[in-house]
Amino acid sequence: MARAFRQGKSAVTIRTVAAHAGVSAMTVSNVLNGRNVTAATREAVLRAVEELNYTPNPAARQLARASAITLGLLHGEMEQSFFSEILVGVLNAASQQDAQIVLERVDVYDARSIVDGIVRLRDAGAHGVLIPGGVAEQIVRRPELDDLDIPLIAISPTAELAGISSLRIDEVAAARDITDLLIAKGRRRIGFVDAPQGLNMSDGRRRGYLASLEAHGRAAAPELIVAGGVSITANVDAAGRLLDLDPRPDAVFAWNDEIAACVLTAAHLRGLEIPRELIVAGFDDSSVAARVWPALTTVRQPVASMAALALGQIAGQIRGTAETTVTTTYVGYEIVRRASTGDV
Repeated sequence: MARAFRQGKSAVTIRTVAAHAGVSAMTVSNVLNGRNVTAATREAVLRAVEELNYTPNPAARQLARASAITLGLLHGEMEQSFFSEILVGVLNAASQQDAQIVLERVDVYDARSIVDGIVRLRDAGAHGVLIPGGVAEQIVRRPELDDLDIPLIAISPTAELAGISSLRIDEVAAARDITDLLIAKGRRRIGFVDAPQGLNMSDGRRRGYLASLEAHGRAAAPELIVAGGVSITANVDAAGRLLDLDPRPDAVFAWNDEIAACVLTAAHLRGLEIPRELIVAGFDDSSVAARVWPALTTVRQPVASMAALALGQIAGQIRGTAETTVTTTYVGYEIVRRASTGDV
């Protein structure tokens, strides 16, 4: 005997409706938000919505082209200088886009906490959510993302993200360029302090470092690559392990500026003279890069500009003036030379 289709209301998602109507989830979103689709498609989607008793989230039930929109921004314990740049870009763009920003605190190292934060924002009426790149990387490929029914965009992730739009730089190329600079300075033994272990982060910066060594005919010594940590103490300890090697590295490239600052601290504790005995480079050109002594040579990625562009992109998707497909947008970067590599 055939069994009648029945599904509890709590289990019905936009993807459920899409499957029932024989269309994509994006098409369902277009119908619900009043965007242009064929009459037959609209009828099929609305029939599926009625049969499944599907109720969109509160934000989706508002007219998507309304002038004012609400956007969520996730935050938590992360590199504060990096998040400050994101916040500056978001707030500057919000006033131009008639957008209200709501901050939601999450545990940035816990995927479940991050997903729950997005759900709280959605249920409170947010039309979309902006996510710092490193936070977005913790939830990529989570099955729950398909059912959130809210636009997401990541700001400066370290890799392209399946299912999440993003704005980023080419990290492999940038890391290769800055390692090339260390080699051009005549340094022979170049160490690398990587991202903390256990985080879902791209290895692009390490691949760029290794690609530079290979291009210059140098073998990558395993002992010259150490993992960073999530605290200042852990990063100073990691840098110390490098600097206590015999022979010691004469240059260190760190995964970000916060870690590079810890390399400088470890060097000062050992009485090393920078840049004569050791040169150091970071990544991001966050505010810490110019505050430490000596100031850091680093990769500058325009985080504030990327955040502003991300807000404009997601606002356009919500209002129906931009494509709703998942996209990765690349922006340029710059190598900023300072005293930590002997450039004053």
